[in-house]
Amino acid sequence: MSEWIYPDVMKKLRSSCVAFLEGKLSVSEVQSEIDNAGNSIVAIEEKWLRQLLLDAESDIELLIFTIDNEKLTAAVKPIVQNIIKAIS
Repeated sequence: MSEWIYPDVMKKLRSSCVAFLEGKLSVSEVQSEIDNAGNSIVAIEEKWLRQLLLDAESDIELLIFTIDNEKLTAAVKPIVQNIIKAIS
């Protein structure tokens, strides 16, 4: 794990992403956690991460309105996996 300016935010985000992949959080719950983490990051050094999280949250929002509920979790998993990869 890299040295983050906001290590508590990253720890909570990683935990939430893993919980979603394990089926313990819903799409809306993980979306909320991603949004909260993105809004918590204000340091210019982690601007790229803030943008990645805000884009991921927007992508999930779009999927919520365009994908059937039965397929939604599967469609969101790659987004969450990408976040885990970026913050690991």
